[in-house]
Amino acid sequence: MIDRKDYLNIVSQFPIPATDLIIVAGKRVLVGKRSNTPAQGEWFVPGGRVKHGETISNALDRIWRKEISERYMPVPRFIGVFEHFYSAEGDFPDSHFIVQGFVFPLPSDHIAIPKNMVDQHQDTEWVSFDDKKLHKYVKLYLERLR
Repeated sequence: MIDRKDYLNIVSQFPIPATDLIIVAGKRVLVGKRSNTPAQGEWFVPGGRVKHGETISNALDRIWRKEISERYMPVPRFIGVFEHFYSAEGDFPDSHFIVQGFVFPLPSDHIAIPKNMVDQHQDTEWVSFDDKKLHKYVKLYLERLR
């Protein structure tokens, strides 16, 4: 594992591979208000970096277990590759993420908030696809589902 200074140096110079979990139940999406950078304070879907030597499948499983923690993980559906660009925030530099988006469909009556997601977010909730508070990148994901 590298220290934060080295990580921030890498982020400032190279695109970072990541994956996002778009968890939907009917026409609602699970989002959290981010506690960390980038996009701190924004309403976003769970996700994270793909680690060195980790397959995309293993990254999805790791992120699901860490942030969602439910035993049942639905079969994800790939919806595409997205590029996210963020301006510097605090000590976090301008950054470029190359994100693979995956939809995880849940039964429409499944609206429990995962307990672990609270660790990564200030608040979490299920919102409609057209909720105005959603981050612009989440809105791009949801456009692919319409």
